[in-house]
Amino acid sequence: MTPEDYKDNFHKIHLENSLKSANEVVPLFLSYYNPYSVLDVGCGLGTWLSVFKLNDCDVFGIDGDYVDTNDLLIDKQNFKSLDLNKTF
Repeated sequence: MTPEDYKDNFHKIHLENSLKSANEVVPLFLSYYNPYSVLDVGCGLGTWLSVFKLNDCDVFGIDGDYVDTNDLLIDKQNFKSLDLNKTF
């Protein structure tokens, strides 16, 4: 996908379904693994990270500059905007 694919509120439109999925999958994942921290590359608004955070994990997300940081579900200091088409 390209940054053009994320226009027109892409992340907001998919927020409810993403949050529903994360609320189902993250507790299942945590029943098998006990991570201290979680890194999500391509995190969007940090939906999945927000659920990990609710379960006492330190979180950090990376995504493109097309993500509106005012809409993040995680603290802005836990997010880095990078061009994901380049090495970082």
